Amino acid sequence: MYQPDGIEHFESNGQQYIVMANEGDARAYTGLNEEIRVGNSAYVLDPTVLSDPDQKTNNDKLSRLTVTNATGDTDGDGDFDQIHVFGARSFTIRDTDGDIVFDSGDQIEQIIHNQYPTLWQDRRSDNKGPEPEGLTMLKLLDRQLLFLGLERTSSVMVWDITLPTSPQFLTMLSHAGDLGPEGLTTFTNAQGTFLVVSNEADTSNNLAGVTTLYQIQGIPEPATLALFGLALPMLFKISSKKRN
Repeated sequence: MYQPDGIEHFESNGQQYIVMANEGDARAYTGLNEEIRVGNSAYVLDPTVLSDPDQKTNNDKLSRLTVTNATGDTDGDGDFDQIHVFGARSFTIRDTDGDIVFDSGDQIEQIIHNQYPTLWQDRRSDNKGPEPEGLTMLKLLDRQLLFLGLERTSSVMVWDITLPTSPQFLTMLSHAGDLGPEGLTTFTNAQGTFLVVSNEADTSNNLAGVTTLYQIQGIPEPATLALFGLALPMLFKISSKKRN
């Protein structure tokens, strides 16, 4: 279940597109709690979904997966014919008809696991993963940038989505101590272009509700290739300043 938490729009080649951060969330309060583990004995899968019932409890990864017990029984016989998970752990680009032109699938988790192992939290794998929550857009040097806040990874992913059907991951932003990026926005003034990230807390200084300011400077293509040796049309330099 995509359940986007953040939504923005942008234009590419005269066409409008919508970007969604698919965090996901459950209804869990007095009188209703739809969260359940696949391995819970009360969550019975239809044999056509999982031919060997023992796989449900013997597979540690599958058994710990948090799902909903509110939907998935498509034929009303009391067992679950489809496994419905909270959130898609991805960002999605749709056209104005709502059709998906791109979805990052498992790329976010694969990138974190393989390229940023210090940010990887395996304990989140069974429950919405890194939780892409907030997002904001920025047009810089004719490139359309997406800044995607990952609440549980406590970092911001940067993507070039100039080609909506083929986004390219650029880099990951994180500031020591920042925990749980919630809201993101950008602005430009006489001093430059900035990304503003509101965070739930700063664990380094034991503070609640802090804001991190990143300054972003575009680098033209020749300098980019010389500096980074990457076949990307544009990158940028980033410095950060912390303001509580």
